[in-house]
Amino acid sequence: RIDEHLGDLLDEGRNVVLMSDHGSNEIEQVFYINTWLEQNDYLSLETGTGGFLRSVGVTKERLARMVSALGLQRVARSLPERLAYLIPTGSGEFKRQAKTDVVGWADSRALASGQGPLYTGEGDDETASRLVEELPELTCPDGRPVARNLHQREDIYTGQYADEAPALVVD
Repeated sequence: RIDEHLGDLLDEGRNVVLMSDHGSNEIEQVFYINTWLEQNDYLSLETGTGGFLRSVGVTKERLARMVSALGLQRVARSLPERLAYLIPTGSGEFKRQAKTDVVGWADSRALASGQGPLYTGEGDDETASRLVEELPELTCPDGRPVARNLHQREDIYTGQYADEAPALVVD
């Protein structure tokens, strides 16, 4: 849809500037922080259908290869988007909108956004303190730290709503 609209603008002789709000650096290492949080008992997921699909080997990557091999891309694009939310990636991640739908809130102490903010339960300073100790110890396969910096809420947020900010921001 976006390409069609861009084409219309170009056909009209308009200048078009494309920008990204996701940066332009090469991704050197991928770290799925919520997967790590789950493996270390900070996050509990009630994955239901998605968890079952992953356990039997059904992932977005495998489905994409199969759809491509069978030439079914057009059919796949016509399926309801809500189906995509149920299918996890190979690493267990779900589409962003479904992330909070699979959290077992009663048993979870932390949840992260892929962009760096890491939330803990209200007033859960103990969990934040443990994460401040544990996250800097994590390293990539080549020995580099997973987190270049770890910022605590009180070090970067001020104002009336600072207590609603994430407990930590991981860079």
